[in-house]
Formats: sequence, structure tokens, C-alpha cells
Amino acid sequence: MDKLDYATYQRLLAPGTSLGSFSVQKVTPDVTVLLGDPQIRRGATSGTVAAPRYLPTPLLLEICNAILTGSLPFEVLKDNRKEKGLSQALLDLGIAHDTYILGYDSNILRIHEFVVSKLGSYRPSLRPSAPLPKPFLLLAGISGTGKTRWVRQRAVPGKNNVKVIPVRPDWHEPTDLLGYVSRISTPEKYVSPTGLPAFLIEAWRDCWAASPTLTPAAAAVDAMTPFWLCLDEMNLAPVEQYFADYLSVLEERHWTGGVYSCPPLLKFESPEVATLIREALMIPLDDSLWSQFLNADEPGIPLPPNLVVVGTVNMDETTHGFSRKVLDRALTIEFDDVDFGLYGGTQLADELTTVLPWTSLGHLTDVNDFPAPPSAKAEVLDFLEHWNLKNAQTPFRIAYRTINESLLIAGSLEGKPAGEVLDWVAMTKLLPRLEGDADKCAVLDTLLADWPAKFGESWKDSRSQRKLLAMQERLKRTSYTSFWP
Repeated sequence: MDKLDYATYQRLLAPGTSLGSFSVQKVTPDVTVLLGDPQIRRGATSGTVAAPRYLPTPLLLEICNAILTGSLPFEVLKDNRKEKGLSQALLDLGIAHDTYILGYDSNILRIHEFVVSKLGSYRPSLRPSAPLPKPFLLLAGISGTGKTRWVRQRAVPGKNNVKVIPVRPDWHEPTDLLGYVSRISTPEKYVSPTGLPAFLIEAWRDCWAASPTLTPAAAAVDAMTPFWLCLDEMNLAPVEQYFADYLSVLEERHWTGGVYSCPPLLKFESPEVATLIREALMIPLDDSLWSQFLNADEPGIPLPPNLVVVGTVNMDETTHGFSRKVLDRALTIEFDDVDFGLYGGTQLADELTTVLPWTSLGHLTDVNDFPAPPSAKAEVLDFLEHWNLKNAQTPFRIAYRTINESLLIAGSLEGKPAGEVLDWVAMTKLLPRLEGDADKCAVLDTLLADWPAKFGESWKDSRSQRKLLAMQERLKRTSYTSFWP
């Protein structure tokens, strides 16, 4: 995103725009005026008139541009504000202003979260530049919580870096997603119903601009744009069937010694098939990127290092469950909290609005190449050993892949309290595996008894505590429970 100008800012904050318990009254080059709703303000009495809040537009624009360029990570500003107050936090982070004009910290933060998210560049984070440990996410939660919208908001203007593919219930093999050669047409042609191969090429071209090779170094990742592939309603069809090729190739994707390598997802089974695919994608014969695909040890189109696959998931009578081999390969993120503050109701606490703790592309596949800090590694290993001990002789035990990826999570969240790291490990890699009746899920009581000591101060506000209590209550009520709503 180029520098945000006043005209764009004014268009985004049109009169009436809701910002929690306030709405925009007007925007001028000098001042942004918000008006609160007295009906939902605490302590409001009948007949109360809401006083307007006047905020300096030039300062708000300066903060927006600092966030958009990455010089001022939003979460750093928010964390510092909690410790020092917004005025001092801005001074500490290099934003010059007169301190007397501030005083409405929450309004200022809400304005910037709204504006920058609308521009598609705001990514909630727990710390700056935390690398994504795995480029395969499952966004779970009840229908309508904004899972698909969240992916769309990753769009970067002019990059075409987001593609949403609705999954069809009749998909049962990889060609339904990747395409196929039609032998009944004359002449033969490659058919791509979803457009996924073209999206892979777009992602590779972005990688190629950063480093013209199929084996870029980790240092080139920072110059790449994340490309987000969303499989909407992913489990309307059996994931293990239509997504088998991706699930297999994903585990062959490596950053060994900081250098990327990956076998092809879309294989060129013969030179004739390669030609049909190239013609269908309208790629020139002398294209340098295409030549690399053709001349690779295994000809074909590999997974781009900047591709993040996101499956949105609802669990109801129309969908399929996930096998543990799928859950093993993914990071499961739950969209469960509903912020009524967006419509003028009660706002969620800041810590509940963090959907994802990772803010940048990751080049992490092997914890031996990118080790977690020793203290965090010890905490996580003890946590995982405890899990396997308590789940002995059950299908919920974990193995090497989950151990490796849990340690990668610990490394990506370096500097965070151990309890917060364990919370993300539990929610993304462990609890999604649990499902069954009282006999199978007897471990819930054990986890609720043991985990407070392991999480420490983080337990009280942890997602894991809320999820375990909800699962336990569901088990008592229906004699069956699972992670999935």
C-alpha cells in the first residue's frame, strides 16, 4: 500500500461508520469527529446526550502510514499503550505530537485497526514479524464469524494475492482441484475448473521477482508477498480425497539450511501434457520461469514458498470430519468470539480479538535448522510428553510431526510467556484431535486439573481453558464432545 492520502482516509471513514460504541460524525483535513451512543455507554441515563470526540486528522494519518509501511506494528503500539498510555507510547515509537491533544486512546486504536484492515494490510500479531510455522491453516468456528472475510482482508492492492475457491461436495480426487487433460475434446486441452494452476504461477512470479530461482534462500522471503489460497467450506467434500496431492507434497516442502526445495504439486507427466498446461495458462514458450519448471529434476509446478493455504471449516450435518492425518498437517485456528462492539454493543477485550499470532511468511520446516529457545523447548517437550502419557492407548497420542511443529511454534513466538506458547500449541495441534464419548474423553478432567500449573499466569485468560470447559460441559450434556462446534 502506498502512502495513505487524506481522500482515501475520508472515504473509508464515511459519516456513520461504526467504530465500536462510537460512530464517525465527520472528517475534515484538520479533525476527525466521533460521536458516542449514550444508549450503550456504561452508566448512561435516559436523555443523556453523547459528547463528540475531536481527534487530529494529520496525526491519525501519520500513525496509519507508519502502520502500513511496517515501521509501527499495530500490536506493538497497542501493547505499549497498555503499559504507558498512548501518548507516551507514540513518542517512544517515533511519532511526534503534542501530548495535550490526546486522551481517547481506545478511539484512536479502533480507528487505525478499522482503516488499515480495510486496506488489507493489517495483520494482528503478538509480536512483530513472528513467522508462520506452517503454511496450512484450518479456520474453524460457527458460520458467519468472518473466516473467509479474514482471508480476503490479506489482499495487497495490485498483487492479486488472494484466491477463494468454493469447495464442491462432489470433489473426490485431486484433478477436481488441480485440473485435468480432456481427451474427448479436439484437440486435447488442459481444463482447470478452479483456476488454481494460474494462481500458483502468480505466486511463483512474485517469488521470482524476489529471487529468480525455484530454490530461493530464506533471506528472500521478506521480499515476497504472501499469496493466500482459501478453500471455502473445505470439508463439504472429503479432504483426504481431493486434497491428497497437496497433503503429500506439503510434507516434502523444506527449508534445509535456509534454502527452499519442494517437489511438484502439478506434475508434467509428459512433454505433451506440459505443453497443454502452458497453452491453457497462456504462458510464452520462452518464459524463464516456465523453463525452470520444465528443466527441474521432477518437471512440474512446485508449491511456491509464499503460498499459504487456508481452509474454512464448519461442522454440521452437511460436512465431513477431519482425519488426524489432516489435523497433523495443519494449524487449527478457532474463530469463536463475536465482537458486538462492531455494531455498537459490548466490545471484546483486546486479547480476545487476536485471531493469529503470526504476522509474516515463515521459512520453518525443521526445528533442527531453526531451533526454539532452550527454555521454551524444555517447556513444550514436557507439555507434549505429559499429553502422550495421559493419552496412552488412545488415538489422541502425537508423534514426530506434531512435536516438530510444536517446537516451531515455540520458536516463532520467542519472547512470549511460556503459558501463551503452550496455549497456542494446545489449541492448534492438540485439542482438535479430541472427540468421543465419556470413555474416550475422560482425559478432559485430567487436563483441567494439570494444565493450570503448566500454563501459570496465562491459564486464567487462555483459549485452552475456555475450550476445555466448553468440551467438558458438552460431554456432560450430550455424552459426546469434540473440539469442533
